[in-house]
Amino acid sequence: MNKIFSRLVIGAGTVVLTTAPSLSSAISLEDLEDRIIDVKASAAGTLIKVGRNTSLISKANKDINLNKQNITINKKEMDEIKTDIDKNSSEIHDIKQSVIDLEVTHNRDIENLVKQLKGYIKIVTKIKDTILPEEVDAIGTLSLRRCAGTHQVTWDKCVYKLGGKGPKGGIVFKIGDHGEHGSEVTPKDVIRQTFGCLSVNFNGDLKEYIGSGKNNTDVILNKKCTGNLAAKTAINFKLKEQGGWYLPSVSELKLMRNALLGSGVGGFHNNEYWSSSDNGGNNVAAYTFDFENNYKIARERSSPHPIRLVSDF
Repeated sequence: MNKIFSRLVIGAGTVVLTTAPSLSSAISLEDLEDRIIDVKASAAGTLIKVGRNTSLISKANKDINLNKQNITINKKEMDEIKTDIDKNSSEIHDIKQSVIDLEVTHNRDIENLVKQLKGYIKIVTKIKDTILPEEVDAIGTLSLRRCAGTHQVTWDKCVYKLGGKGPKGGIVFKIGDHGEHGSEVTPKDVIRQTFGCLSVNFNGDLKEYIGSGKNNTDVILNKKCTGNLAAKTAINFKLKEQGGWYLPSVSELKLMRNALLGSGVGGFHNNEYWSSSDNGGNNVAAYTFDFENNYKIARERSSPHPIRLVSDF
């Protein structure tokens, strides 16, 4: 070969050799071929490295995208957690406020209770200060009592009112001693029956006046009459497991009617009620009292009429 190659240029997949006139820089064709092989091998290695790096870059991009997705998911979860925290904070605030309200109510109730106790202490002190020494025992003891038949609680004496409940659960129609004593009548009709003691002469012992009803009932029972007796029903009757009732006299029925009928108390039905009074020695008749017309009527003892019973306290 006449020409000597002094430069090797590689470009776009081709190898270009340029010639040089100087023999001092000339290389042999064999050396040139070896260099071309080395260059190709180096280029191939570079391509392999580039491909490997490209694969790593692709994998890195995938990891980055995955991390971005995880970050998005985590952000969503964090937002949900924040929402739950805000909700729980609101509920905690409400619970705390409820506790505060309960505490305030509790304190207020305690204050009211203390005020009531102080009021009771003042009442007790006043009562104790007004009691004369001879009116109490050596110790001066006071007792709190609940008035029978009512919801009244008192340190003093029980006081009952007209038309109110009596100690046995009846209706008060007569009072005395400022309501401390009186008489009560059964709150409804007990039964409808005959007076009884047919053809028995009581010789004027069955009186009419107020206060005679209990004695009249005892007089009737002492005759030991047979059959249905209004007086016998009276002594056997119990209201709330409490006995001690009697058949009222005709004047006691009149007092009862005048005290209660006008106010609509007692459930009276304008009936004639048997009294424990007779018409003065007659052995056939006894008196009823007509609540509608407000007067007594002599009726045969065999005729049935409703009865109301009375108890004194």
